[in-house]
Amino acid sequence: SSPTLSHIPTFSPIVIAQSPSKAPAPPSISTLISNLSPAIPSAPTSENILLFGDMEGDEAAVLNQWPGRCTRTVITKATGPVYEGEQSLYFQGGKNCLLFRPIAPVCYPRRVGSPIHAGDTLFISVKVRFQNPNKLFEMYTKHYHTSKGDRHWCIPLDDSYLVSRTLIENKNEWITVNAVHKIGDDWKFNGKVLEPTGCNHFHLRFRIPGSGAFYLDDVKITKISASSSLASGTGGSTNTNNDGNSTNTTSSGAV
Repeated sequence: SSPTLSHIPTFSPIVIAQSPSKAPAPPSISTLISNLSPAIPSAPTSENILLFGDMEGDEAAVLNQWPGRCTRTVITKATGPVYEGEQSLYFQGGKNCLLFRPIAPVCYPRRVGSPIHAGDTLFISVKVRFQNPNKLFEMYTKHYHTSKGDRHWCIPLDDSYLVSRTLIENKNEWITVNAVHKIGDDWKFNGKVLEPTGCNHFHLRFRIPGSGAFYLDDVKITKISASSSLASGTGGSTNTNNDGNSTNTTSSGAV
């Protein structure tokens, strides 16, 4: 069956993206990660395992990697804002608009360069830009398994599937949204971890609750650890000006 959209609990923490004048100077990624939790044993590697996250290349190939329930358009520097490189991706739709990337362990290396397994802790970073202010941007995972009975796409009862919720206060600015997420609890059903068996059976999803449109670019996933006991941490957001300078904020949030 096709993926279905589920309600995100209203009690989940929201990170507020600050303007450059309010935010402190940005730490390095290694500093940001080391401040999240002592359970993380080391700084992240420099390897990005998500292919086509830079939105570069053939238009059909990019759209194939980024399915969604909204209008998707590959943007070039001649047609709209691009954070880095030559292209970005633009999404527009109503209240059910979402897009996703399949990232299950069995996805081909041309989709995910290193298989993602239960117990892996991921550092996820995306560049996002809104045309309207004060919009909530959500990242979350969605898991499918036939062992869930009639509700193959049902979500856990806790917040383990939630990656981040970020309030984007400013319009027409590239914002960097960072989050840490541990894989495993979001695969559980009745206390048992159910590993996805198809590439499309585990998604990283993006959406704006309600109607809206946004640009996405430079999506990266880095494995921090394959055995960390991290259960919660912090996410953050960065306002990036047109001149490339950026500032970073962090705030406690469920991962």
